[in-house]
Amino acid sequence: SSQVGRLSFPDSKSTQRKGNTRRMKFGIFGAATLGLVIGPSAASAVDLSIKVQNAPKIIENVQMEYDQGQNHDTAEDIIVEPDGSSVKLNGNLWKAFPLPEMVEVGPDTIMSFDFSLIEEAEFQAICLDDDLELTGEPNESGAGKRCFIVANTQGWISNMINSPMLATIENTDQHFEIPIGQFFTGSFDKLVFIQDNDVDKNVGSSIFSNIEIYDQQHGGLVITVDG
Repeated sequence: SSQVGRLSFPDSKSTQRKGNTRRMKFGIFGAATLGLVIGPSAASAVDLSIKVQNAPKIIENVQMEYDQGQNHDTAEDIIVEPDGSSVKLNGNLWKAFPLPEMVEVGPDTIMSFDFSLIEEAEFQAICLDDDLELTGEPNESGAGKRCFIVANTQGWISNMINSPMLATIENTDQHFEIPIGQFFTGSFDKLVFIQDNDVDKNVGSSIFSNIEIYDQQHGGLVITVDG
């Protein structure tokens, strides 16, 4: 099933690098060389593409553990789909991608994306951060919090921002438009994806797609003329 809607918060209180490939030659048969390729799959070598202020940005597929030292990760990496516009998470994963340049978040900044829930986990989230640590303080204002929960079976998570409209197995596909500038502002250089399932680290599957970060425009008269 599918549900598309705008996620609205009235105010803040409403709420590796691509692995190196090694080639091992076994022998020469005529003009052909038989070899074994050891390294990442073609899917893992794809770079991620997002839009920032309507300009395409290519993010190298360099994945770093987020909230380091907490033993969140499985051995798997996030899969960047061949077209570069989607990432697929399988199992327990907390991964940060370094952005090619700082992204400025102001009071009117929006982050939009499509989210598909394939298999439920304890929760899934997306974040913007300036380091590799989850440092959100458990307070109502959201100060210090950088991560937005988009699907959740675990219950309220105090050090993240709990979205009022969540994806579920009944409504697996959601479009989110999150006014992130209502919760924090500043300069950020990490895009983070989280799929948490501590009980069984192999459980959970989801896809984030078509990620855009832009400033909402206000005011002005718009006239559309056909023909």
